[in-house]
Amino acid sequence: MTDTNLVNNYLQQGICVDTGSGISCNKEQAVMSQYMQEMKPGPPSILLVDSIRDTIVSNETPYNYLDIIGFGFKDMGKAIGLGIMLKNTSNLGVCPDRSPKERNTSAVYYYYVDIDNNPNTGCYVAFNVSAGVPALNQSGFEYKFVYNISYNGSGYTEIRLPYRCTDKVNGTVFGLYQGQLMSPQNPFDKSQGPLCGDNAVVIMVPYKDIGNPNGVMRFMGVVTDGGNGTETANTQMNASDYLINATYYPGQVDYNPPNCKDNPFSCGATYVSIGKGKFYPYEDCLPGTVDEDQDGKSNCGDTDCIQAPWCEGNRSTLLLDDKTPPTIMENPEVYDNYVLLHQYNNEPTNLTVYFYNVSSSCASTSLLKNFTVSERFSNDNFKPWHDVEFHSGTLGVALQPNITYFYKTKAQDAAGNANRIL
Repeated sequence: MTDTNLVNNYLQQGICVDTGSGISCNKEQAVMSQYMQEMKPGPPSILLVDSIRDTIVSNETPYNYLDIIGFGFKDMGKAIGLGIMLKNTSNLGVCPDRSPKERNTSAVYYYYVDIDNNPNTGCYVAFNVSAGVPALNQSGFEYKFVYNISYNGSGYTEIRLPYRCTDKVNGTVFGLYQGQLMSPQNPFDKSQGPLCGDNAVVIMVPYKDIGNPNGVMRFMGVVTDGGNGTETANTQMNASDYLINATYYPGQVDYNPPNCKDNPFSCGATYVSIGKGKFYPYEDCLPGTVDEDQDGKSNCGDTDCIQAPWCEGNRSTLLLDDKTPPTIMENPEVYDNYVLLHQYNNEPTNLTVYFYNVSSSCASTSLLKNFTVSERFSNDNFKPWHDVEFHSGTLGVALQPNITYFYKTKAQDAAGNANRIL
C-alpha cells in the first residue's frame, strides 16, 4: 500500500483528520491499524472457560470485574490478541455512570505467555490467593503483560506494561522491555470509559515482540484489585481470580485453509504422493493392515481410528494423545441461490457452521444461524469429509446472486481439538 493510499485509508477510518493546514493522525491508532490489516473478522475465540463467582472476594456482586470467566485468543496476522473475559465490567470506576464514591474501583489484569508450552523454561510466577489456600504457583513464562485502568478525576488513565523474563536460570525476575502493548478496546475517546459493558479486557502484542512463535503456546490470566502492575520481581501479590493453562495450538482458531487445488504440496507430501492431489490419505483402521496415511501410526494406534468399534480399548489413550487440530480443505460449488460446500479433513471430525448473512464483521451479534451437520447415523457425525448445503431451508434466508455472504466453520475431532476457519 502506497503512502497516499495508506493516508486515505486512515482518513476513512477516522485515524487521521484533515485540519485544513495538514493531516493530523493518531499515531497509536495508526500503528494498531497496521498490525490489524490481516486480521479476520470476529471476536477472540475462547481457549478456556473458568467458573463464575469464584473470586476471593466475600461479597462478589459489586466486584464482577474481578471474576474471570474465560481466556480468549485472536490471531491478527502480525499480532496476537489476548482477552481476559469477565463476568461484568460495568462497575469499573472508569465507567461514565459510576457515582463519585465508586470512582476508585479499578483492577490490574495480568497476561502471562509461555511461547513454547514448556514449564521448564522462562520465569516462575507466584500469587497469594487467600489465607489457608495454597498460593498460585506456575512456571515457564517468557513474557508478562499488564493492563491497568483507573479514573484520574476527569477521565481515565491507562497503564500498559510489557515484561520479559530476564532471569531464565533462576526464573524469578521479569524486566520491562521495549515491546509494544496495545489495547484494541480503547476507543481513544477520553470522554468515554473503555471496557464498560464489553465484559472483556483485550490487549494486542506483535508477534515479533514475543520472538515470532509458531508452535503451541500456553497462557495464564490473573486479575488483582490492588497494585499497579509495576512489580518486576516475583513478589507475592494477592490474586482475586485466575485462569491457568489456556493452551493455543497452531490452526486452532482463525485457521487459513491451504489451497490444495492450486498448490497441492501445501496440504502435505502424502496428499500428493498418496492422495494424488485429490484427497487426504486416511488410516483404514482394519486389523492387520499397514500404515496407509504414513504418519508413523497404524490401525488402533492411530488417532484416526478413535471411532472404530474394535479400537474401543484404545480410545481413552488415543483421546489423551491427540493434541493437534485437524487439517481442513474446503471446496464450494456456487450457484445462483445455492452453495454446496465440500469439506475434507485429515482425520474424522464433526462440523458446525456459523452463518452471518451479509455481515462481514462475523460478530456474535450478527450471527443469523448456526447448526451442526448431522449424518443419517450418529456414529457417522465424525468423518473425514462433510457436504453442507447452503440454501433457504438450511439458513432461513434465500441466497441472492452476486451477493457476498459470510460464514465460518468449526471442525472438531473426537478429542476436542478444533479448527475454526472463515
